[in-house]
Amino acid sequence: MILSDKHIVLTHFGSTDYFQSLKEYGATLHHFPMIDIVINSDVIPFNLSDFDYYIFTSKNGVISFFNLDFVKGKKIKAICLGDKTKSALTKNGVEVVFVSTESYAENLISELVENQMVNGKKVLLVLGNLADDRIEEGLKSTCTINRLDVYTTTLETLKNEVISNLLDSENTISVFTSPSLFQAFYKLYDAHKTTLLSIGTTTSDYIKSKGFTVEIIADEQTYEGISKAIINHYETKNIRI
Repeated sequence: MILSDKHIVLTHFGSTDYFQSLKEYGATLHHFPMIDIVINSDVIPFNLSDFDYYIFTSKNGVISFFNLDFVKGKKIKAICLGDKTKSALTKNGVEVVFVSTESYAENLISELVENQMVNGKKVLLVLGNLADDRIEEGLKSTCTINRLDVYTTTLETLKNEVISNLLDSENTISVFTSPSLFQAFYKLYDAHKTTLLSIGTTTSDYIKSKGFTVEIIADEQTYEGISKAIINHYETKNIRI
């Protein structure tokens, strides 16, 4: 099997269910979250009808928002990035009126500007504390947009000897789905000792900016896309050999 000697280090916060297919190719999975996500329970209640649309960019944002007591049972119209975020919204009974074609902020901005859906509307952007301001900046000329941070991301600061030993002794692939994950990782471990995989351009550019090489890039911004990228990379490598 093409991944029989590979140990895959997953650094994201949350479930590993979508990576189980890698085991069928012989890989050994290890899950060491490099971040922790805490719901902001001190959000001041407001009237949800004050906003025409709500923009969600991640599953974590959806989960955190609908854990707020004053939100439960209320109806909103949502715009979101990607199918995973849409699925999380649907599970909460939300009417999803628009989903970007790709899970990139740039796609969402350009598509909303083009279709003029939010023009002149009041919009609430639901995010975590580490999210950048690209969407706000990209849409502020077309609508009234406010930001609400519903969760806080904290970086892992304690070194785990199990990870260090894996990097020293095994053929590892370390997976990063956001800049914050790699930020925590490279401050604790020698990232030169592992094959680096990133998702999309934002995370890849961040890793490269720190002087590291990204050997595998998953263009499809889903966990399934990461698994496909790993399999395709080593299948191609075997064919070349």
